[in-house]
Amino acid sequence: MTSSVRRSPGRPHNRPTEASRREILGAARHLFAEFGYSATTTREVAEAAGMQAGNLRHHFGSKAGLFAAVYDDCMGEIALSLSGMLNNTALSPGDYVRQLAALSEASPDLLAFMAIAPIERARHIELMAPLGVEPLAVEAVVRRTVSQWSQAGRVAESAHLDALADALIAAIYGIVIYSSQVDPTVDRQGIIEMFARLLDGQVWITP
Repeated sequence: MTSSVRRSPGRPHNRPTEASRREILGAARHLFAEFGYSATTTREVAEAAGMQAGNLRHHFGSKAGLFAAVYDDCMGEIALSLSGMLNNTALSPGDYVRQLAALSEASPDLLAFMAIAPIERARHIELMAPLGVEPLAVEAVVRRTVSQWSQAGRVAESAHLDALADALIAAIYGIVIYSSQVDPTVDRQGIIEMFARLLDGQVWITP
């Protein structure tokens, strides 16, 4: 999966340093993931990143441009994390769940942000152009993987591929929501592992 950085026409050539850019994107990712697009202001992001709101707008343009920049950054991080799994049809659905769970554990805001991105795009017309109309990151990865599994003969002929992909996407988003809300005393990893085994058909015994 590849990603191109979206640049608005006429955006200034002087970019923030890499360190400050990481601060901005990290602060924006956290706030967007926790509070959503509407409830997050560029001023709040700037304050969290330790800079003036005017400087943030100067480098990223509008709030929609900032949201798109965060999305590009997240998509690149997901692609890097899953690069060893893409095109590997020997892996199971449970393996993907484990990998995504590990990614969520290492970077809690990452999948939380990616889970809300399609919802926010549907709600806010100004996000349609910067984010585009194609399936967004997680959805694209799952649909591509299901297609590869089908081509490799690992999916039953009776299975409806779009429905299967949608079910897996829903499950992944469910894990993201669960991970953000679960009681910290719950054995989250044990639950994720059980779900992975369930997907791989290792739980139920056929009488």
